Amino acid sequence: MQLVRVTGGRWGITIIVVILGLLCRTAGAWNIASTIAGSAANVLGSHHREKEPPSNERRNDSTWSQTKFDYNRETPVVWLKESGLPITVEFLIAFCWIGMVASMPLIVLVLEGGSITRVQIINFTVMWFVLVGGIILFHKVLLFQSSHFEAQRSLTLVECVYLMTQILTTVGYGDITPANATSQIFVAVYVMVSLLIIANVASEAARAIEFRTTKFAAELKNQIIQATVTQSLVQTFSSFSPRDRSDNDTFRSKWSSNVDLPPVQWSQLLQSICLYLLFCVMGILFYLNYPGENKTLVDVVYMCVITLSTVGFGAVTPVTEGGKVFGSFWMFFGTAALFKLVADFMAFVVMMKQREMWNSEEEMKKGVERIKQLPSQLNEHEFTKLSLVQRGLMQQKDVDMLDKAFSCLNPAADGTISKEDARKFLDLTD
Repeated sequence: MQLVRVTGGRWGITIIVVILGLLCRTAGAWNIASTIAGSAANVLGSHHREKEPPSNERRNDSTWSQTKFDYNRETPVVWLKESGLPITVEFLIAFCWIGMVASMPLIVLVLEGGSITRVQIINFTVMWFVLVGGIILFHKVLLFQSSHFEAQRSLTLVECVYLMTQILTTVGYGDITPANATSQIFVAVYVMVSLLIIANVASEAARAIEFRTTKFAAELKNQIIQATVTQSLVQTFSSFSPRDRSDNDTFRSKWSSNVDLPPVQWSQLLQSICLYLLFCVMGILFYLNYPGENKTLVDVVYMCVITLSTVGFGAVTPVTEGGKVFGSFWMFFGTAALFKLVADFMAFVVMMKQREMWNSEEEMKKGVERIKQLPSQLNEHEFTKLSLVQRGLMQQKDVDMLDKAFSCLNPAADGTISKEDARKFLDLTD
């Protein structure tokens, strides 16, 4: 199972990198096409362009230059009502994005070695309807406004995916906002539904953290209660003379070296850190070199860190079609890497606290006391109870409760009960 998880994780990282690499190449091809189209459009006099200086004689060229090249250089760029991409390409982008987002919980479950249940399939179907419905509303019904728009309008498919990614990842640049009360109401409802999706993912992450920390706690306990340690205890205790048994220093020196705490899993946390930094570097390289973005190194580093931390101030944002397409997938995978990093860090901290609070000497003394209380001879029933408790499969109170329950069933003289009584007690059905 561990091999499946490691292999699956590596394949998952490889697939993500390949997807983003293909997006970079595709975006580059689109940029070349848009450059050619833009040149032709300049001849015709209408296409994707920068705003011209206002016709105000009192505003000199230096003032306009300062406005044009201020910190947020993306502001003058206008996004046209019709995307420069073919409609089939836009549909393909939207379809891939919806499939990726809706299937992500299932992919994670498979990579972790789990099985897909009916509830998860229903959740997958509901997410498809929610995402498709959101794109239809944003593309055909609702009106939005932006500093990049010349007028209030609905969004293109690329802009729909771009905005929905900001909503799901809670980045929220604020470069596209609802334009009227109706749009604000629908977007608010959609954000609430998106929060439910995020809560579902967060619950899965919390379950993974709980599983990991519980497993580590069990490993700590197994260092004391496993059969080899128990046997060592018996041998050590039987080899003591009465004088040695009363000498705590001698007793501690005999067994303290036999118990080693399980190692903390540094590798998983380091992998998460490297994965998050990988997405940061990918975003920096893309937006620094992609034609049309016109961002400095400081801008792209600031943008990538703020974006992948889900703060999303919106001071520096994508401004080209290729930048929005790349950002839609990059934000999703990058924030997922951030959530994984946070989850692994939380699990690491919890495990470190468990190691610090673990008192092996106290647990070992409890084991010695249990051995001292054992009778000189054990029957099969007593040996089974002892093994279950010592191996951590059951607690002593649970074993005692079963003994009392058996006594309440009025066993026969030979110490047996009927099958019917056992079935009723265990609530078993034919």
